[in-house]
Amino acid sequence: MKTVLVTGAAGRIGSLLCATLSRKGYAIRAFVQKEGSVSGKNVTEFEGDILDVGSIKAAAKEVDAVVHLAAIIDSSAPKNILFDVNVQGTKNVLAAAPNKCKFVYASSVSIYGRSLPPIANENTPAKPSTLYGTSKYLAEAAALCAADRLQIASLQLGVVYGKGFEEGYFAVFKRLQKGKMKIIGDGENKIPFVHVQDVVDAIVLALERKTPSKIYLIVGEQKTQKELLEMAAKELGVQPPNAHIAKDTAYTLAKVNDFFSKIAGKKTSLNFDAIEMVSSHRAFDTSRAQKELGWKAKVKLRDGVREMVREYLLKSGKSG
Repeated sequence: MKTVLVTGAAGRIGSLLCATLSRKGYAIRAFVQKEGSVSGKNVTEFEGDILDVGSIKAAAKEVDAVVHLAAIIDSSAPKNILFDVNVQGTKNVLAAAPNKCKFVYASSVSIYGRSLPPIANENTPAKPSTLYGTSKYLAEAAALCAADRLQIASLQLGVVYGKGFEEGYFAVFKRLQKGKMKIIGDGENKIPFVHVQDVVDAIVLALERKTPSKIYLIVGEQKTQKELLEMAAKELGVQPPNAHIAKDTAYTLAKVNDFFSKIAGKKTSLNFDAIEMVSSHRAFDTSRAQKELGWKAKVKLRDGVREMVREYLLKSGKSG
């Protein structure tokens, strides 16, 4: 039985991954913080922090593989904390991993920024435009530098969605219901979503395939901003938006909103990262993952949107 260490095991991707690996017969070491918990067959919890070298070393001792998911995804977090966790934390996990073991790193398409060619691939230069994107780029670079002693698979995940991913998405659904949602720019930009189940499938394939150390784009069915809003509106039973707001105006409003949210000590769904995600054209070629990992997104975007809208309606008490 192969033993896999999963950092961020109590998170939305991590918990689904642990359940999947458990069903496949792996022994799982679930690395969680104090408030986290994971249970299941062949699952052993290790409590700690990726910034605590001792705790991660103990959890990684003699494992066959590591899946590193733990990260801060909020760019509004203090810069020093964001970089400590995402960059130094990754370096700590890399250092703790036994020689020759498989190391799957959850990277992000955010490393490419918002100025991309019509269709980007793994050879497109990275130009992160947010603190989060920069932290993931530096962490991925650290992982690839460890390829002399570890088998690295860096999975550049699209914008993950699915059950449990409420932040940002539910705010859009609410604005659609109230008729307040506006299309940013012309709405023809493609958004690189990927369903959480497709992410887990990619991680499992990366663990099981013997491939040289590489990066892989993991992005699902790609639709335009306008098409996505129309899908969500249809599932909500409301009219899709037809009013537009200029990109520059949206970015300015987001920056102002970020500023006042930090002063108030509150999070906001209308932040710079969210506006960038919705308004930037980011289309990706996933043929490398298809050819070398045997991965292809299975969840249709319309089905995934329907799943999320149903969850939103249930939790907001408007399921009819």
